[in-house]
Amino acid sequence: MLNRPAEIAEECQERLLHDAEPLSQTVSQPVVEPFHPLRGLRRVAQLAESLVGIVFCWAIGGVATVIPPAVAVVCAWGIVMRRDWPVAPLLCLLAAGIAVTVVHLSLFPVTLRALRRRSRGPLAIEAALLSPAWPRSIRPLATVWWVIMFLFSVFCAVSLEASSYMTPADYHQLGFDWVDSKPLSPGVAYLCLFGMAFAANTFLLLAVAPYTRDEPLLRRLWSLRFLLDVVAIDLPAWMYHAGWLALRRHHF
Repeated sequence: MLNRPAEIAEECQERLLHDAEPLSQTVSQPVVEPFHPLRGLRRVAQLAESLVGIVFCWAIGGVATVIPPAVAVVCAWGIVMRRDWPVAPLLCLLAAGIAVTVVHLSLFPVTLRALRRRSRGPLAIEAALLSPAWPRSIRPLATVWWVIMFLFSVFCAVSLEASSYMTPADYHQLGFDWVDSKPLSPGVAYLCLFGMAFAANTFLLLAVAPYTRDEPLLRRLWSLRFLLDVVAIDLPAWMYHAGWLALRRHHF
């Protein structure tokens, strides 16, 4: 009777070791995902979308890079050289110009890092998740600036799509005699339009990122990008085309 507890403990230990062996064998086995032909095509399409998107994000961002530093330089020049200009507004604009310059320059390393780690989603979502955590005083400036970049991208896309409807004769009727260029081929036009729309949606997610990093919310906004493209780009371009046809019909 005295050795009975020791025997029970030894038996329990043997059972635990016996039950743990199948578990260790199961864990050590590598998990092999079943082959799916569409998974590879989806990754290739996502990579192509990311490459085109980062090119146009950098192109549109590169054009706008000079604006915040220019504002800061003009304000600094006004503070030093023009004594008749009010100093307080110039100081505020100078600080805003410097802050927006820092925010804007973060676009290039953030999108590059997002391109390298596209494990969880598209480049725009990764860029929003990887964007810096700005101080509270800079968050409104960051949001306003990315909204401006979004509107600038939409303007470029609408202008491109509207110009595809125009002919050299139409430019001549409007008084732009120097415009004698042929319209872009449909493939190049659609590629540029897709890149500008992708850049606009990326800037929109970057405008939301200073206040929330909720990935489900970002994915929900990203899922609405096609509706946003139709409302913000295709509809204004179609209205411009219809208005131009009506104007040409009645006045030319």
